[in-house]
Amino acid sequence: MDIKDYKIKRTTICECGHEFTIKDFVELNRINEHGFYSNQVQHYSPAICPECKKEVILLLKQKGQTYVVVDIATKKEEKRKDIFTEPISTIGDIKEISNEFICPQCKKVCKNQLGLNAHMRTHNN
Repeated sequence: MDIKDYKIKRTTICECGHEFTIKDFVELNRINEHGFYSNQVQHYSPAICPECKKEVILLLKQKGQTYVVVDIATKKEEKRKDIFTEPISTIGDIKEISNEFICPQCKKVCKNQLGLNAHMRTHNN
């Protein structure tokens, strides 16, 4: 498990109101990150909220012969690229979504708008 892929909620209560306890425990897995929660939390368990069916990770601390749920984490949502903010280049009748800027005269590809502006000055001379 890469903890960077998860958002730590700082609570043991799900957004629907369900409070996670050790009864929601599924399987014990080890966290391989050094210094996570000052080395207090060394294990985790995947779980599903019984009320809203959301997938979470239970962060567990060993207490005697059992474990205690210290916190929960959810998978970070991937940021979707919005197609309306990306530059669009037109080649014939086909529109392509691109991060490149293409010279309309000679079709040279530039990485950004500043590069294209500098290149366009060569056509003015």
